[in-house]
Amino acid sequence: MDGPFSIRVSECGWPLLRYCGGHLLPHEIARESQLLEVENLKLESGVQDQLASAYGGVNFMEVEYPNARIFPIHLEPSVVCELEDRLVLIYTGKSHFSSGMHQKVIAEAEQHRDDFDTLAEAAVAGKEALLAGDFNAFGAAMNSNWAAQKRLHPDITTPEIEALHDAAFRVGALGFKANGAGGGGTVTILADRNRCHLVGRAAQELGMTVLPALIDTTGLQVWKAE
Repeated sequence: MDGPFSIRVSECGWPLLRYCGGHLLPHEIARESQLLEVENLKLESGVQDQLASAYGGVNFMEVEYPNARIFPIHLEPSVVCELEDRLVLIYTGKSHFSSGMHQKVIAEAEQHRDDFDTLAEAAVAGKEALLAGDFNAFGAAMNSNWAAQKRLHPDITTPEIEALHDAAFRVGALGFKANGAGGGGTVTILADRNRCHLVGRAAQELGMTVLPALIDTTGLQVWKAE
């Protein structure tokens, strides 16, 4: 960051900047976080995760890498409550290295323009579904996203994720997608009403871990004790 501190956030960290009296907007925080990965750590990184963490809430993003526009989606309280009630977050038991997966996808990007278009269309469909409170349509958008994402590279899915997919849909899943770059990590599942416990149990029977699935409405927070 330029200014009286003559120091960049990627060099000192956002909490330390705040401790020194500095302030940044959520968009600036996300950008500096992404630069930390790309420039300092020399990793391939997108921008969505950083923006989602900085802003919190439910957002629609238009990305032209490395830039993005953020449109907060203000959902009806009843939709937020039901969304939290029907989402199941699963840790597959296998970590992933997102930078390596990004490299694989980038290397074959020209062959998958149609799939990238499908991913963009799924985001629009998901936004419209949530605004309408249509959970069946939101599940369909998740499934469309996941199908297109898997086509980008075979390593995006794993046998464990495919087994979870099949088991979840047998007991009442409506939507399914791996989070982030895929290849392991966590999976988000949208369950039919009153089916979350069955989906969670199916995941546990596969040796996976059910995590809390809550919508963060505040975004990044930093504070210090007085």
